[in-house]
Amino acid sequence: MSPGNTEGGEAVRSPAKEPPLLKLSLTNIGSIREAAIELLRGFTALYGANGSGKTAVARALRLLAKLNNAQAKGIDILELINKEKKEGTIVYEGGGAKQMLECKLDKAGAQLSFNKESFSVFADDRLDVLIENPAITLAWVSGDSVKLFGVGAARREGPYKLGDLLRPSVFRSFVLGANDVAELYEQMLTDVNEMLEDVTDYRIEYRDGVYFKRGLHVFKPDLASAGVLRLALIFTAVRLTEAMADIAGKTIPVVFIENLEAPLFADYLSSLVDILHGRTAAIVGETHSGLVLRAAVMKANYYVFVDGTVAKNLKPEYFWREVQVWSSLGAP
Repeated sequence: MSPGNTEGGEAVRSPAKEPPLLKLSLTNIGSIREAAIELLRGFTALYGANGSGKTAVARALRLLAKLNNAQAKGIDILELINKEKKEGTIVYEGGGAKQMLECKLDKAGAQLSFNKESFSVFADDRLDVLIENPAITLAWVSGDSVKLFGVGAARREGPYKLGDLLRPSVFRSFVLGANDVAELYEQMLTDVNEMLEDVTDYRIEYRDGVYFKRGLHVFKPDLASAGVLRLALIFTAVRLTEAMADIAGKTIPVVFIENLEAPLFADYLSSLVDILHGRTAAIVGETHSGLVLRAAVMKANYYVFVDGTVAKNLKPEYFWREVQVWSSLGAP
């Protein structure tokens, strides 16, 4: 299957090309031998097996976010470098700027090159590197919580659960500098509920904590399904990240979502991709789901991680694991 072909009589469309908000070029980073990832406005799916390099992209984004605040430590880059090659390179491009980090491991730590300067780095060292541009605000969604990094992020990165993000006193700490925090909070909650109601028949209310409303019934989160809770968390993280980046100015909002499809019903996934692709943030969904990949190929942006690199010209041999599982079920 390739973009522009048809599948089951339905056209598989390539989205119109637009300039990326952020581009990452990775060489010998984790299990990635070489890859260039363009993050566009809206949704980008990262599809591949465990250990293929998807999370390495998230860690490279986290490194940039920490460097924006001069809060990165040596371990943040040392853990990214391929241990067999013992050297790696990350290039960030966005906001009209291009920044390159080159790192070579040695017995004690590493040699890091940045802006034509080279210096020794050890795991516990605070990196003497500040990247002001490109600048990002990053929300990393994992399970039932979110961690926040980069421009506008509070000193405590988290993790934050849904109730934490929506607690007005906590929300206020994320949007320092906003003209009217109360109005911004109400607008965020309205936007989150619009997204949530587009997929489900639930909405959120905040009283002495988070409550869900369905029709005339109001109940606490422990009575809501795991899928509804997950959607609410994703939408809140997206909207909050966009608000934080907007307040900071000249900052790219980025959201990374681990295992996007869990624990969502299959019929939620296409609607979820539609909603995420309509947002102003660069939203990256790590996935093992063919349904998510299909939706991304047709509507958004995607990369398939295979053999140490990424592919967009889809080939059947890239999906041998899926074929193997399908065959084991006795399917034709």
